Amino acid sequence: TIFDIAHKNGYFCTGVMENGDFDEMCGELDTIMHIQNKSIKNPEISIDTHPYSHEDISRNISELMAEWSNITEYIGDKESVKRYIAYNEWAVDASDAIIRDLCEDEIPFIMIVNLGAVDSAGHNLGASRYLDVIDGTDEAVMKLYQRCVDHHLLFILTADHGMGFSASGAAHGGHASEKYAKHPESQLVPLVFSGSGVAAGIIESGGQDDIAPTLLRQMGMPDISCDGSPLPVGRYADLRVITDPDADVEVRGCGGVIRGTSDSEFLFRGLDANCNYTVLVTGDGGTDEHEIFLDSDRVVDCSAAGRAIVSDPYEQVEKTQKNDQKNVLWIAVPIIMINLVGILLIIKIMRE
Repeated sequence: TIFDIAHKNGYFCTGVMENGDFDEMCGELDTIMHIQNKSIKNPEISIDTHPYSHEDISRNISELMAEWSNITEYIGDKESVKRYIAYNEWAVDASDAIIRDLCEDEIPFIMIVNLGAVDSAGHNLGASRYLDVIDGTDEAVMKLYQRCVDHHLLFILTADHGMGFSASGAAHGGHASEKYAKHPESQLVPLVFSGSGVAAGIIESGGQDDIAPTLLRQMGMPDISCDGSPLPVGRYADLRVITDPDADVEVRGCGGVIRGTSDSEFLFRGLDANCNYTVLVTGDGGTDEHEIFLDSDRVVDCSAAGRAIVSDPYEQVEKTQKNDQKNVLWIAVPIIMINLVGILLIIKIMRE
């Protein structure tokens, strides 16, 4: 899983989960605070610790979670929409406190946050009040987003499903049965990446199975074997050039020139993505010139055996369509963001 790979690379993994806290998930995290009985009326908080490493941080975060475990201070005797919004505000504020604490250390971390009241509102409060809960949750989520901006963290927002209603005034909604599943709003979910290394733009489509490989690529980790493909969300890309022995390589593009000499393999890191580059390879037989559009990490094999084969070190992905929005990339229909907020991932990435 993502968390297995993160642990192997020194990451601290934690979470605040109102729903989705199945046993396998809890066991993957160093610390997790979750609502064990999934109840908004009488929530029961549990804090589990399974330190893979960083035992001091696990202990500190567990103690901080204990300070935030009294959810009744938030929901009190509130009813209906106000109670549902307060339920999510508790998870956001607790997560914000944890992130603030983790940012004081030099340890990279990944945090998963699940806000469960929007889904429950769709099932139980009806269409109009469902939208009211979304509005309240939307405001709360902006606090986490701003925290990520301030600390240069990677922020990802997505959901596991949407919510459909049979009529505008329906008392209950759903997503799984045929009655609801036929509606696009039941099936389409947001997938939003934001961070200093994220390109501005919109990708018209993607799948939930693309999230894990895309996330790992943004974290600079190896892909896992899965059905999905990395989506081209990055502002930067790496170019690996393979040549015959003792060649010189020059890469031109985006207003710059980078050179490497006397080797058979070259790695050019952090090049601007979505640019055209010219790769010049000089060896015993003269200079060969190759044109490449660098929309994501690429390998150019210019050796005699490779004959200038261009490939993705992971898998081929579609090109990004860019707009003028700064450092935020949306996938699927942007308006869907207001329909359901389900899962947030907050990631601190340590780079050289």
